[in-house]
Amino acid sequence: MHILYLKAPDRASLEAALENAGITEDGAPADPRFLVDVIGAIYRETGETLTDERGFETPVAEPVEGFHANLAIRWPVPAYPDDEPGWLSPEAWEAIQPIITPTPDTPKRVWA
Repeated sequence: MHILYLKAPDRASLEAALENAGITEDGAPADPRFLVDVIGAIYRETGETLTDERGFETPVAEPVEGFHANLAIRWPVPAYPDDEPGWLSPEAWEAIQPIITPTPDTPKRVWA
């Protein structure tokens, strides 16, 4: 299984990139090889805390820029002409490349 971490400016941009890559069709996976986990907004702790009137502390969090999703590709596609087998077609890679992010050190969600 191959995992890609995705980040787009907003939901519409993420959905458009997935559709243009042929990964989704009408919002659903276009092929049983694809698993899409739409996360949306991700928050990170700032290191500050808020204390309520009873003395309980709550960490302060701020949103991380972008709209996030994880894409799992369960098996590679057969070889394309003159190419090795790959996880996506060259056209799909080109369509999705702008929203692929580096693998995070500590992903917010992972595949079991």
